[in-house]
Amino acid sequence: MGTNYIVSGGVVLEVLRKDNYENWSVLVKNYLLSKDIWDIVEDPQDPPRPEDLNFKIWRKKNAKALHAIQISCGAEILSRLRGIASARKAWNTLAMTFGPKLRVNLDIEQGMADNSLVQYMPLHKNVERGDWNAVKTFIDMQPKAIFATTSSGKTALHIAVIAGHLHIVEALAKIMPKQLLEVRDADGYTALALAAALTGITEMAKCMVGRNEALLSIKTKDNMIPVVLASAKGHKDMTRYLYQVTRSEVLSEDNGNNNSLLLTRCITAEIFDVALDLLKHHPQLSIALDFDGLRPLYALARVPSAFPSGVQLAFWQRWIYHCVKIKLQVRGERSDRTVAGQLWGMLLNSILLRPLEIEEIYEQKLTHFQALEILNGMCKRISTFDESQLREASVYEAMLEATKHGITEFIKSMTQANTDLFWVVDENLRGIFSHAILHRREKIFNLIYGLNGRREVITSGIDSFGNNMLHLAGMLAPPSELDRKSGAALQMQRELHWFKAVESIVHPKCKEALNLDGMKPRELFTKNHEDLVRDGEKWAKETATSFTVVGTLITTIMFAVAFTVPGGNNQDTGIPIFVHDKMFSVFIVADAISLFAASTSVLIFLGILTSRYAEDDFLKALPTKLLAGLVTLFLSVVTMMIVFCAAISIMLQGHSQIVIVAISLGSVPVIIFVPLQFRLFAVIFNSTYRSEIYSNKKMKIWR
Repeated sequence: MGTNYIVSGGVVLEVLRKDNYENWSVLVKNYLLSKDIWDIVEDPQDPPRPEDLNFKIWRKKNAKALHAIQISCGAEILSRLRGIASARKAWNTLAMTFGPKLRVNLDIEQGMADNSLVQYMPLHKNVERGDWNAVKTFIDMQPKAIFATTSSGKTALHIAVIAGHLHIVEALAKIMPKQLLEVRDADGYTALALAAALTGITEMAKCMVGRNEALLSIKTKDNMIPVVLASAKGHKDMTRYLYQVTRSEVLSEDNGNNNSLLLTRCITAEIFDVALDLLKHHPQLSIALDFDGLRPLYALARVPSAFPSGVQLAFWQRWIYHCVKIKLQVRGERSDRTVAGQLWGMLLNSILLRPLEIEEIYEQKLTHFQALEILNGMCKRISTFDESQLREASVYEAMLEATKHGITEFIKSMTQANTDLFWVVDENLRGIFSHAILHRREKIFNLIYGLNGRREVITSGIDSFGNNMLHLAGMLAPPSELDRKSGAALQMQRELHWFKAVESIVHPKCKEALNLDGMKPRELFTKNHEDLVRDGEKWAKETATSFTVVGTLITTIMFAVAFTVPGGNNQDTGIPIFVHDKMFSVFIVADAISLFAASTSVLIFLGILTSRYAEDDFLKALPTKLLAGLVTLFLSVVTMMIVFCAAISIMLQGHSQIVIVAISLGSVPVIIFVPLQFRLFAVIFNSTYRSEIYSNKKMKIWR
């Protein structure tokens, strides 16, 4: 390869090539030092903003440094820097692309022709297809092909990883030179980094790390090592493996940035076993700031599913949850089970664990246990902090974020560790309980009943818009919270429950207080809930109309049945032939109950259709009517089927088999209709008489 010279500028005698980075970087650095612009490249701080006074000075020095770097590169390499406007980023890009770790068998690479992309394209296509035989044949015929890269700098190993072909990755990792595994593509990713970020296939990582452990410390352009990439993408098994094999010195590099970034990513991805181990060896990380500006404590406050208060379990799931015992496995511990034990475990899993979801519930409880352990460790750290330390550790932001997500355990643990956190407010002067009201977090709101003397101080607070707590309750709940109730009428009922609950704890003068818009709490409530009232009226009328049709049909049928008795009447007396039969008594009584129950349900639903639909009607009057209508309708359907079964029994006496079949078929409507509508009944009943907003009014003092 011929030597290229730069005439203009006189920065270096020889432009940057793939094989001269070390000498080139020394010359360019000395040049930048001589011009007093090396600090632009070396300074890790973010550039000043355009409105800053020193922005023009920085821009001029950056342009000089970037120009010097650009004119020191050949046309091919310069194309990689075309879209980069920062001298520091351009320097780092070249360092990662052509640094010592990337110079693998350069003599072979330099011997490749410019048409190597076309020449070795069949190899890369066969790799992408997963045809190892074709790949092996091609490499045997052209050994240099294994060093070939695509236009984006990807080797055959990169392509195999992206395609997800584990068998090719394992085979290539065995035959490739050790240093070739360290080659990074144009984005700064090694094949291991791609496996960690894209696939999450642990076996891929094992075969590459087994050949070259140095891969674990190679960073991407974003300064992320493989274990951090895996955790950022939520690949739990991959993260656990890479964490085990990555040396602690690597994680502690860059002033511990790898550790802090890994901790926050593991918390966000709910890989709490790794996070716990990190905090065990590095307790100071609990308040560390990663280079993305995220604190571990704040990250934990954004994962409600990691805590018991953040999940909804059915009653049988709650029972299993409380029964299962958590066993923490020691890192590296291996289970020695006999063949019989393994077979028994498979049988138990298929018969009991899987149908009852015990394994999933166990994993969920384990996650909750680990998250609480992390939280308790962080609480111990902040228990002695002063205000400046609390702000630096993002404790205030974490408290408000946990409130928005309804993480009760977080709020209780943090305030028990530091009582000053009761008074945390945001820029609008809204505290914990204000946000609990705004986001409709009843579990956190109910904590206010256990505050004793401090309740009056907290409930008297006013935000920067002049709103007291009752004003906040008058604002419409977020859509995600409204959707927790099926039906606009029940959503409106829940909003009224919130308003009444807050009204019961604030001072009476708050009811007449005006905010900066000159509105009282009730006026604000009415204004914000106008659309919801209309939607609730529409939902209630549509529901009542549907049930009215069913009730009317049953009434018509039962009225006709009363005068069409089985067996007919005696021609002389007009009395039914089977009047003395016990089943006939059942028939008559059931028919009467069904007729009157259906008639009652129709009248109740007609009353709903003609209701005035005022705001307060949604609180109890309307839901109570719906419950009464559903109960009577259920009763009419059940007794109607009893009438049918009794009539069949009377008419087909002595034909028991036919009677059993007929009764079984007659039970199908009850089996289908009642359970389908029982869910609506249960929702309305619980929403009306068992609201969670009032569940802890008599809770004990928890401080």
